[in-house]
Amino acid sequence: DEGCNSVAWVPGSGNVVTAGFTKWTRFVDVRSGEAVSYVRSGSQILALDPLNPSRIATYGGERDDPAIKVWDRRWLQEPLVLVHVPSQPKWISWCPTRDGLLSAQLSSPEDTGVHVWLLRSNEAQRLSAIKGG
Repeated sequence: DEGCNSVAWVPGSGNVVTAGFTKWTRFVDVRSGEAVSYVRSGSQILALDPLNPSRIATYGGERDDPAIKVWDRRWLQEPLVLVHVPSQPKWISWCPTRDGLLSAQLSSPEDTGVHVWLLRSNEAQRLSAIKGG
């Protein structure tokens, strides 16, 4: 058994929670405890888009090619978008008022700022990096 790394409710649903594990990301119906869908991609960090309940961003801890993966939970065969990042994010967050805006704070000592991307169809455009400290 592997431990759960992260958890988030599916927006607009009081019955489905998303759980991120080392090797899996599962969508679980809390009434039955059963997975209603899953993707064979781990997530240490996850965020569900409040404006698009089908969209989820995950980070699985890949060291050789770190990327935030953006998924459509209705079609989990492969990510919609890969947002390549130079180091592991501390957190990932969707903008609650503007569609397609994704932000993350990276954990690298050289890059402690917040990065913001605009996602369009299958690409991510970096809009800004707010420098830290």
